[in-house]
Amino acid sequence: MSSLRDDLAAYIRKVDEGYELSPYQLAELVAVFLHEERDLVSGGLADQIQDFAYEQNRGAGYRHPKPLTSDALAADVVDRFGLDKDQP
Repeated sequence: MSSLRDDLAAYIRKVDEGYELSPYQLAELVAVFLHEERDLVSGGLADQIQDFAYEQNRGAGYRHPKPLTSDALAADVVDRFGLDKDQP
C-alpha cells in the first residue's frame, strides 16, 4: 500500500519530468492534486499549500532541478499540513 507521501512524490515526478515547470506551476499542481484529485483539503488550505510549495522551490530555473527533490517536497507538504494523520 502506498502512502500519500509516495503518491504525491510520484505525481510530482510525473508532472515535472524534465524540470520544465516553474516553481509556481509545480506548486499549483501540487495543490490541485491534493484538493481536486484526492479531495483531502479545502480550497483555502489548498491555497496555503500552493504558497508553501512555491516557497520551497522558488528561484529554480527552466530545465534545472528544483532545490527540493520530489520526495522531499512531498514529505514537507504532508508533514507541514498534517495530511498523513488519517493515513496508515
